[in-house]
Amino acid sequence: MSKTVDQNELILEIHLEPLARNCSLCGGIESAVLRNDTVPAPTLGLSEFWGQTCNELDSFFSTKAIGDSVCFIGRMAYTQSCCCRIPGSLNECESNIHDQITDSLQNTVIPPDIVTIDDEEDGGGGMIQADVSLDLIQLLDIDIRTNTLELLVSFELIWIDERLKWNPFIGSCTTVSYRASLDPEQTEIWVPEIDLLNQVGGSTQSLPSSHATVFSNGIVWWRRTGVLKAASNLEGISMFPFDKPNGYLEFGGDRDPLAHRVNYSFGVAEYSNGIKHKTAKYQEYQVNVNNSNVKIESEVLSGYSNQIIRFNFHFERSSSYYIWMFIILYTLFTYMAFGMFFLDQQVGERLGFGTSILFVIVAEDIKITEYTPICQELLWIYQFSLGSKVFVIWHCRISCDIVPLFSR
Repeated sequence: MSKTVDQNELILEIHLEPLARNCSLCGGIESAVLRNDTVPAPTLGLSEFWGQTCNELDSFFSTKAIGDSVCFIGRMAYTQSCCCRIPGSLNECESNIHDQITDSLQNTVIPPDIVTIDDEEDGGGGMIQADVSLDLIQLLDIDIRTNTLELLVSFELIWIDERLKWNPFIGSCTTVSYRASLDPEQTEIWVPEIDLLNQVGGSTQSLPSSHATVFSNGIVWWRRTGVLKAASNLEGISMFPFDKPNGYLEFGGDRDPLAHRVNYSFGVAEYSNGIKHKTAKYQEYQVNVNNSNVKIESEVLSGYSNQIIRFNFHFERSSSYYIWMFIILYTLFTYMAFGMFFLDQQVGERLGFGTSILFVIVAEDIKITEYTPICQELLWIYQFSLGSKVFVIWHCRISCDIVPLFSR
């Protein structure tokens, strides 16, 4: 129905749908058309729908009623990416919501209040729940001599800030981007204080800056990608070079949790396709994704208990280089020591031949120290080397006993 109005009159049209009607991603939006074969980007909290087309998603949500909360979540997550010809400008909608919310925020340093049934009387003050997830993109280096790991990762934080909520069906935009940083001069919203606790050369605070995506229900998704270098007590290297070392990254707050009011929990640890399928052929280490895990540990620091999220990673070494360059040579030189018994006893070169082989083995030992740590435990490669040296020395000793017998 059309209506003639004055130029200065503002009309707000709200289309209400019966709550019993079947849900539709584009329902209630006049002239909107479903993009059937489009596969929308992965959405937080809806991993079971990742990879599905808009038509498949719409078929699923059509089994729900409009009044169902599942319908509300589905529309909020997929309407913008699955429906075309949506009236109005998304740019203008996001700009308006962005400006309204940032103008209302008085402080980006103080965390928001969490109001629950237990603390309604005192106006909030509960702990903010922040999920920590880590995507391992590339393994850059493992140094077992200095016990350090260097990884290319995507570090992800998800939390809820009630101050950033809005109604997604007014203006039809469901996400808004904000500048996010731990620097209060650069950020537009509050972000949790979390860092790599066992950092060496790179911390979460030094990761390249990126925008945070805020959903209409107040969920904030902040993802940054960069290099982290951590000090880790590497284990499982006693069988070098057939070892399977494992190390870890530890994340947590640098203050008492009661001070920053954030409770960190682990989300997931994901791996790039290159790591999953071990496509990096010219790399010493590969990640064993099946044995890697995430857990939360408590540690008492300076009189308060701190929750630490530990991402444990297990690795597999490419041992071919060490087999050909060291183990085979150790074995070959050991067998060559038998050659001293084929020399004429009267020549007197047996001892010189044996000591020459011993010096070559010692030279190999000097070279292998470039790849191994100095520790209390005798690594397998050193046990193998020690056996070779003992065998050669024993041959020299026997040769010295035999020579006098033939000289009588």
